[in-house]
Amino acid sequence: MIPTISEFCGQFLKESDGLPLLKNLPVHNDGFRRVKVRKHTKKDTFDKAFNEAFSVHYDLRQRSIFANGDLTLKGDILKDLEPFYIFPKDGYQYLYSLSVFDSNEQYKDTFDEFVKQLSSPSRAISFFKDVLKYNYVSNNLPEGIRTGSEIIIYGIPYYYAIRKSLIESYENMIYD
Repeated sequence: MIPTISEFCGQFLKESDGLPLLKNLPVHNDGFRRVKVRKHTKKDTFDKAFNEAFSVHYDLRQRSIFANGDLTLKGDILKDLEPFYIFPKDGYQYLYSLSVFDSNEQYKDTFDEFVKQLSSPSRAISFFKDVLKYNYVSNNLPEGIRTGSEIIIYGIPYYYAIRKSLIESYENMIYD
């Protein structure tokens, strides 16, 4: 497993400064596996506004991996999920906002409130897109992980995942 991570995920190992990214995945997944980034079909007005704010990748919201560091990864909300360390394939790109730990929760309610308060849905979408654009950065990945920001990984067809409970020490795993 480690030779595969070293071979295909060297960019992440270098850029992350030894800090882990985690994502809750189904418990029935193998302990180590390659996970295909699939396009999610859900696309509401919120998703559309989010995608329009970032022209860096087509359907960013539907074709990305949303992950967190140890600090803010939520416990398994559903009993069939558990934390996995994730390792994006080389060539990935990322975005994060220092003030966003879960965009679904934090921005969805804000967006819905904009739509209610502003006289036109298109004005609400325009305002919301501006808020998003100026809050996200794509540099200094360790800062995003350290602060607990939600990291949006995009531009890759797959990533590797290792069940967190199988690893005694993340540092020992990546530095051995």
